[in-house]
Amino acid sequence: MNNDLKRLIIITSTILIIYFCFSVYLHIATPKDVQIPNLIGLTTQEAEITVKSLGLKLHIESDSNNNFKDEIVVSQEPMYMENYLIKGNSILTVKCK
Repeated sequence: MNNDLKRLIIITSTILIIYFCFSVYLHIATPKDVQIPNLIGLTTQEAEITVKSLGLKLHIESDSNNNFKDEIVVSQEPMYMENYLIKGNSILTVKCK
């Protein structure tokens, strides 16, 4: 093989390796979408465990001033039938009684 062909193979291989590594990095580093779970009817403690396992955050609103660990979720925003949330950044808000 002549030197020009070797150089072309090395450059092409290097570009392909860099492209592959960058593609893998983007796939790993990009937040994933998570389907919204149905939390209605769960206790706030169960809802919190479910949401954390999906990489989401939970905000609980309650009418009572008590510790709402055993209260039941009666509504949520966004609803579980609507689309997806981005893992890590999204907050589900639930109301309980």
